[in-house]
Amino acid sequence: RPIILLFAKNIKDRIELVKLAAAFGQNRGIISICQLVSKAEKLSREETKRKKEKMIQEVNQYGLETFCEVNQAETLNGGILSVAKGHGIAGLKTNTIMFGWSEIESDNTKQLKAMRALSEIGRNIIVAKFNDHDSHKIAKHKRIDIWWGGTDNNGDLMIVLAYMLRLNQEWKSAQTHVREVIEDPAQQQIVQNSLIKSLQEARIKANVEVIIQQEDGFSEILKQHSAESDIVLLGLKVTAAGEETSHVRKINELSSVGKTCVFVQNNSLDEAFPALLRSTKHKE
Repeated sequence: RPIILLFAKNIKDRIELVKLAAAFGQNRGIISICQLVSKAEKLSREETKRKKEKMIQEVNQYGLETFCEVNQAETLNGGILSVAKGHGIAGLKTNTIMFGWSEIESDNTKQLKAMRALSEIGRNIIVAKFNDHDSHKIAKHKRIDIWWGGTDNNGDLMIVLAYMLRLNQEWKSAQTHVREVIEDPAQQQIVQNSLIKSLQEARIKANVEVIIQQEDGFSEILKQHSAESDIVLLGLKVTAAGEETSHVRKINELSSVGKTCVFVQNNSLDEAFPALLRSTKHKE
């Protein structure tokens, strides 16, 4: 299961992000929330302690079980990497780092640089964008959409996250839809059969649809099929140096679908997750 470290500036303002992280951990207290504070603030030990106590109180107000911590850092990226490197809970190594997607482009550019560094040390990454800020109040979610790319093993982690979501009461009745877009009609049935087999091996019940790409680009196909979804899961590629700005704009373009849109990057699935949830890929 994902052992999640969530970076969040403020719990009350980002409670939807905290609740989603908790749902991915099945509300079993195996997530940590980290608030990074600039060393320039020169917080005393007592001030740091009070900040942590406030975090715990806010989490408890929502009936969630998480670990909370406050860490000081010279820079945001340096702090994220430093905390993530050695982080763990009760002997369990943190394998997944989670962020919210900002409305500020410069913040997202910095975050993509931090995520590149995290990928190099083998941490999985989850980035969540909330299009409906009241969606976390829904008692029964109806639909989970997974867009399977077939590369980078991101689909494996998306399957795990969908599985974990449905272990929560509010997601228990949600239908899972797995979709893949391909160009060659001759491969449609082969790809569909391969996806069905992978899901059966992972013991995931899902509707599978393989879509032939014609004139519409992927963004348009995504909007056509996932606009009403409760949560949309998409793969996230590693951002190459110098491509941060263009990648931010691409993520902004794709992330407008569904009540919540989540980007997933798998960097350690084979080491971190049980064989039960490993899936076989079709040939590219």
